[in-house]
Amino acid sequence: MLTTHNLLVPLALMLCLSPAYAFKCKPLAAVDAWHNSSNIFLAEVTDVEVIQEGNKATNDAGERHGHFTVLEQFKGSAKTIPYLRSANHPICCIGQVKLDKGDQFYIFTSASDEPVYVNACAAAKYRKDHDELLKLKNSH
Repeated sequence: MLTTHNLLVPLALMLCLSPAYAFKCKPLAAVDAWHNSSNIFLAEVTDVEVIQEGNKATNDAGERHGHFTVLEQFKGSAKTIPYLRSANHPICCIGQVKLDKGDQFYIFTSASDEPVYVNACAAAKYRKDHDELLKLKNSH
């Protein structure tokens, strides 16, 4: 006989045992990123190297490194940043980005001598979506 209890227990188990993919980060606004970063530059990915292939079937995003050219430096120096990092196979709903040759990003960081991880939650913005940064540059 089906009861409410018989239906709720399996449902609760499914919810608890399933991987959660809720995307809960709040990307840093461009204006805040501008004021909170000591190193800001516009980078173009010139070469991509797959470090770990990953596997979407097992929710393994893998990793790729993007070597880049600085198109414009706004603050600090990009010379100490060795490369950009991203997922190789972005997994749904967790804000991952896949670097590709030719991609352009505004990079905001206070770190030096470390690679910068690029995702929707990081302080890295696709150029096509954030050219208003040029207005910030001209106002400072």
